[in-house]
Amino acid sequence: MESMNEWRAPTSPTLSAPHDDNGRAGNDRQHDWPEARPKVKTIDARYSGTQKATLGAAIAAMTVLVGAHMMPGAGRQDAPQPVAQHQAIQQIATQQTAHSAVQLALIAPENAENALRHSTLPAADQARLLQGVQDGDLKLATMPVFDAAGASGHVISVTSAGVTQTATLTPTPHLLIVGIPPTGQIEIAATGPTGASGTTVGMFSPVGAVALPTFSAMGQGLAVNVIVQ
Repeated sequence: MESMNEWRAPTSPTLSAPHDDNGRAGNDRQHDWPEARPKVKTIDARYSGTQKATLGAAIAAMTVLVGAHMMPGAGRQDAPQPVAQHQAIQQIATQQTAHSAVQLALIAPENAENALRHSTLPAADQARLLQGVQDGDLKLATMPVFDAAGASGHVISVTSAGVTQTATLTPTPHLLIVGIPPTGQIEIAATGPTGASGTTVGMFSPVGAVALPTFSAMGQGLAVNVIVQ
C-alpha cells in the first residue's frame, strides 16, 4: 500500500477523487485534477507599509480566484500584479504575514483514523489530531503541496492545530494531512534557504492549483485561511 504522503498527480486531467462532496473516501466520483506541472493562479498579497512581495511563479490564469485580505491594522494598498515565472523578486525587508483563502478537501471523520495512520506524522500527533476530530474541535483535510516554480529542495513548514510538519518541495505534489481548527487558519513558512529565485509554494485544491506569494528569505511566513469542503 502506498504511503499517504506519496501523492502523485495524474497524467491525464481526470482522476478519481479521494473524497466526494460528503467526505466519503472511494473512487465513486470523478474530479478534474491538474497535472503535476500545472498552470497556476497566484494569490495576491497585501502587506503593511510600503513593503510588498512581487508575486513569482504565476504562469497563467487558472480556475481559482483567491481573495487576499489585509493584515490587522495594516494600511490598504493595491496588490502587485503577478509576474512571469523566474522574474526577479522584490525583497521583503522584514517578515510579513498575509491572509489568503484556499479550499482544501475534507477527510470525513469516519476516515480520519485510517488517513492519519498512513501519514508520516508521529504517533503522538496522529493521536492529537484524531482526538480533535472526534471531539468536533477539528476538521481533517488533504493538502498536496509542490514547488510552483518547478524547483526541488526548498524546505517549508506547515503548522496547524498545534502540529508542525516539514516538507521538501519538488515539482511533484507531496500530500500532507492537516488538522483545521475553527479559525480555519494554517501557517506556512520557509524553513530552508530560498535561493536567488525564492520559494514559491503551490497547493492543489479540489477546484484547481494556486501559488502562494514567493518567500524571498528563510523565516518568512504566511497565514492562510482555509475553507474545508
